[in-house]
Amino acid sequence: FAVVLVWATVWPYLYDVTCTEQVQQNSTNLPHPCWRPISHKEHPVVSHISPILNFAIAHHGPMLPFALLFLQALLLPYGTLVEHEIIGQWRGGFVWFIASLAVWAFILALRLALYIPCLMYGLNFYFSDHVFLLISMIAQTETIIFLAHLSLEECREKKIGISVLRPYLLLLLSWLFIGLLLYELFVTAVFYHTLQASWTAFAASTVIFESIAQKWMTTLQESRSWESKQGYMQMK
Repeated sequence: FAVVLVWATVWPYLYDVTCTEQVQQNSTNLPHPCWRPISHKEHPVVSHISPILNFAIAHHGPMLPFALLFLQALLLPYGTLVEHEIIGQWRGGFVWFIASLAVWAFILALRLALYIPCLMYGLNFYFSDHVFLLISMIAQTETIIFLAHLSLEECREKKIGISVLRPYLLLLLSWLFIGLLLYELFVTAVFYHTLQASWTAFAASTVIFESIAQKWMTTLQESRSWESKQGYMQMK
């Protein structure tokens, strides 16, 4: 993700960016080639998909990853994962699904709570709400990718009764979704937000949301040893 943001940072200095010409007509004191942010009334034509993608993320972004979560519940149900010992028993597959839903809802609510001050005090020039949203969505999707990889490993090693096409399909769709998010991150950082806003939001969101996602993925992986430890304690 940092590579995409670095590329977006240097892009206006290496190539002729449309926003340079548009903005320079209205200002003569620009500190660097592409003064950001440009007005949201201006829409640089990067590709045909860019306006559609920007509209979808700006208006429905927080809910989009949940489509992947419910798809994962269909392709790789937690009950099936528990049955084949890909994750620990805990209290059953349904509880795992509710827990994952709660983690995702917490990320969504936390992002919204942290975004409200930016909205109230007009801090978008210093903190990019869009980058903040995109990284939170990527963090959520990473947990799906992790679970798909975990399932794929078990499918190969134990030859359990889960078609490898299921985790592969989930991986394909998840990475496609992340690819679109990274594209939107690039366009946002190049045109719509200042360098400070993009990098500040990137750093904050990475620390906050990636740590939550990492904790959840660690919980999923370590859950497989819970039952063995519990059984050992009962034997003692």
